[in-house]
Amino acid sequence: MSHPTFSARVSLLVVAVLLICGCSNKRTPVSRSEAIDGGASTLKTGLVEERTAIKTSDLQRLVDLEDIRKLHLDYAAFNETLNVDGLMSLFTDDAVLSYPEEYGGDWQGKEAIRENFIYWMKEESAPFTALYVITNPLITITGPTTAHGRWTFTNYLTDQSGSGPLTTAGGKDQPLFILGMYEDEYRKVDGAWRISRLNLTIFWPKRTFEKLVHP
Repeated sequence: MSHPTFSARVSLLVVAVLLICGCSNKRTPVSRSEAIDGGASTLKTGLVEERTAIKTSDLQRLVDLEDIRKLHLDYAAFNETLNVDGLMSLFTDDAVLSYPEEYGGDWQGKEAIRENFIYWMKEESAPFTALYVITNPLITITGPTTAHGRWTFTNYLTDQSGSGPLTTAGGKDQPLFILGMYEDEYRKVDGAWRISRLNLTIFWPKRTFEKLVHP
């Protein structure tokens, strides 16, 4: 005697369960084909709901990654255009910006951040005096409202006519000012991603790198 196939055994099991449930609830008995169709429909609905949930989760992750990329790109753009108000919109109220000591060390809280940006921007003669080139984003979503990221940073000076600290050793013939790296922490506040901590490490001309914050 041949043995029933796996699909046949599953069909019989579905029929048995549905018939038992129907009897226990004093429902009208269903036929074998109706039971199979009902079981298949329930199974299909469950799979569709599960796949929809997965797709929604994946879509939200992609949206979060793009929002965070734009957040740091805005940071670069607002620095280039000397837009202090734009910069302030990117940070949480308790944000900390950690720079090398020659740039003020830790800037803690929005008031200190604003004051320091205003101070340093006075050294720039006009928008795009300093160009911010940020590349190689490595962003990790750690929770629904938290993430961290790492960016490679290259800073060029297009004008060195002033007498302040924004000059290179080679002068106007050598516009490269800094080779460095940003390590950020992000937090979603009221549905929008903000920078809660920004750490600038310099590789050149004066190396300040010791270790990665998030290896």
